[in-house]
Amino acid sequence: DASGSMLQMLGNRRKMDIARSTLVELVEKTLPAGTPFAFRAFGTRLANCESDLLLNVQPLDRAKVGAMVRKLNATNLAKTPLGASLLAVGQDLKSVKGQKVVVLLTDGEETCGGDPGQAIQTLKAQGLDLRVNVVGFDVADAGLKVSFERWATLGGGRYFDAKNGQELSKAMTDALRPKFQVTDPPGAVVGEGTVGGASVELPV
Repeated sequence: DASGSMLQMLGNRRKMDIARSTLVELVEKTLPAGTPFAFRAFGTRLANCESDLLLNVQPLDRAKVGAMVRKLNATNLAKTPLGASLLAVGQDLKSVKGQKVVVLLTDGEETCGGDPGQAIQTLKAQGLDLRVNVVGFDVADAGLKVSFERWATLGGGRYFDAKNGQELSKAMTDALRPKFQVTDPPGAVVGEGTVGGASVELPV
């Protein structure tokens, strides 16, 4: 999310500056080099509802992507096309086999007439094996948080609430951790969790 609201101050820094530094840390140090990775952003070039695929899916080149992220800036008055951006994910990741993790980072609501929840359902209806996690950054509206949680649930993922830079860094890291399931001999799921997350209690 590089929409106009990301130019607002949070403490003594703009939200965009905090998000940018968090993403740089993520792509240069947290994600393993070579991880299949694509990057889409909105609000980076025009004050409208454009959503741009800035990096086609490819093995993560830490230096290359880090340099690209450092150039990202928010645009004043740019809107927030959450639904359109999510719909575009189907095309962005069509060549990737296996489960795909989509992380939507935003500080606000849909402002371009889209329906993010419907977009996620459309992706699922297309047969895409994906998990959608939503990271809300400095979101004060309780109703909006409820919407974010609903979208994440529709996408088989989780909602992460981040009030500051430290929480944003943790939320983005956690949002990219893979999920796991524990099955019994017949194949029934008896427990599930997230790698590096809370422990999972299992039947004896």
